[in-house]
Amino acid sequence: MGLFTQQCDHWGSLHTQWLVPIWMRTAGGHYLWTVKANQPQLIQDLQDWYDLEVKLLPGMGCPPKGFYSATLVNKQHDRTEVRTLTTSSKLNDFSTWPFVQQVFRLDRQITAQKTGKVRRVVVYGITSLSAKQVSPE
Repeated sequence: MGLFTQQCDHWGSLHTQWLVPIWMRTAGGHYLWTVKANQPQLIQDLQDWYDLEVKLLPGMGCPPKGFYSATLVNKQHDRTEVRTLTTSSKLNDFSTWPFVQQVFRLDRQITAQKTGKVRRVVVYGITSLSAKQVSPE
């Protein structure tokens, strides 16, 4: 089985289109993509899924989210970067995205050693790989 991963922001956005995962899975491959603004409903669904403060509609409950996380700390080039990857397979029953098995949120906290300035970047994504195939670690 092939694993197709696009890490470049431009290409990742370009290939995060509805028909591409169908072609890839039909050919026996997998995908792992970041989700950008070119998929407004999908990015909103992911942001809402990971937002612990999201407002529910009256009478609606919140299903268990089944979050799994791993954190990695990397110190180099006069900065410290803490990355936390949080995955969930529970959105699969609600998402209409083809062949999605997991969704993820990658939080990056970058601290400049000299100035102490902190920058935070959050990226959301989807993959056709199951939790048994790939974990947050």
